[in-house]
Amino acid sequence: MINLVNQLIATGVESKIDAALQIFNGLFGYIMDHMIQYKTDLAKVFQDTLRHKSLDIKLASLQAVSNLLSTAERKDVKAFTELIPDMTNVIKASFEDGDEVVLEDALVEFNELAEIEPLFFKPYFQQVYAELKPIIAS
Repeated sequence: MINLVNQLIATGVESKIDAALQIFNGLFGYIMDHMIQYKTDLAKVFQDTLRHKSLDIKLASLQAVSNLLSTAERKDVKAFTELIPDMTNVIKASFEDGDEVVLEDALVEFNELAEIEPLFFKPYFQQVYAELKPIIAS
């Protein structure tokens, strides 16, 4: 399954990348025990898609990461903390582009993730706070 999703992402076609992320979103609730075995591969997929040029792909990736983290066991969540700067950049990019829909959705994902897994952001709390404070204040 992970190979299929990687192939879809490797095409560079936004609709296929979005489909791959939606596949992940759908599977996490059902086969998390199997999927988490590939956490290194998953982290790489998310890193690549969170850095994609399209805000819609970035948002879909953020939603998939959030879904994975809300479904995974606490011990498995730590492997994804290095994604926090890229996750934060989704919010910053949507704010800078003036895309209020993506901005709102991204903030909702962050909020839900903070409620479900509050310690997830701890290693990057100062950085996230400093980057999001001007956005939230505006």
